[in-house]
Amino acid sequence: MMKVKDIGMTFVKCTRFLSVDTARIEMHGIDGDREFILLDQHGAPMPPHHHGLFAPLAFSFDPTSARLTLTFPDGRTVEGSGAGSSATMALDYMGMRTINVRDIDGNWNQILTEHVGRPVRMVRSVRAGGGIDVLPITLFTTASLRILSEKLGQAVDARRFRANLVIDHDQPFAEDSWEGCTLRIGDALLRVRSGVPRCVVTQCDPETGENDMAVVPALGKFRNRVQLPDGLMPHYCTPAFAAYAEVLEPGIVQRGDQVQLTDRPH
Repeated sequence: MMKVKDIGMTFVKCTRFLSVDTARIEMHGIDGDREFILLDQHGAPMPPHHHGLFAPLAFSFDPTSARLTLTFPDGRTVEGSGAGSSATMALDYMGMRTINVRDIDGNWNQILTEHVGRPVRMVRSVRAGGGIDVLPITLFTTASLRILSEKLGQAVDARRFRANLVIDHDQPFAEDSWEGCTLRIGDALLRVRSGVPRCVVTQCDPETGENDMAVVPALGKFRNRVQLPDGLMPHYCTPAFAAYAEVLEPGIVQRGDQVQLTDRPH
């Protein structure tokens, strides 16, 4: 029997990945996931090799009051508005699509810039889920993580992969065979689409952001290279770990929910 071992998301892309007990999965993904996006000095989404700078920063967001709270590694907190300005702008999202975003009220840009020592601009996606990279949900199994840990000779923190769902399962890389299948998880229904090509972000410690583990080279020794689905970034092809999924029916998902595999393609 498969069950949900963990649920993860982050309100601000690049920052501390959060583990939650319950989440509402909408058609665009987990409610609130990657709603805010950090831009570099060129006005582009923060590149992967800079993500480690922001991993120690934990954001929470209250959609009712539109208030953001940032907790620094030393425990200090800063609170401010997460409301977006009225003006919108088009943002080239890594060459995959164009999304509309708004600047954020307050002095978040100054706070983040001073903390990491380089220009940072925080924006909020106009459309829910706009900051999610490819498909709404990513998932993998505990057995897959166990095998990778064995290959590396040390425990690998699941948060390195920033996946929304970690599924307790005893067959390594079972998710590879789920392409085209549907998964009933809590009240939500997902369809698994393809493998996830991994990048340098997986090598960053999820607490400190330090690039301290050769995850991608390790995967390259025993995992096939895959491309993004739907023809996105066709020249990008790296070793796979985890699977993308789209949402067929929204619903509440909780840690410990059973996961039922249905509708296997023939």
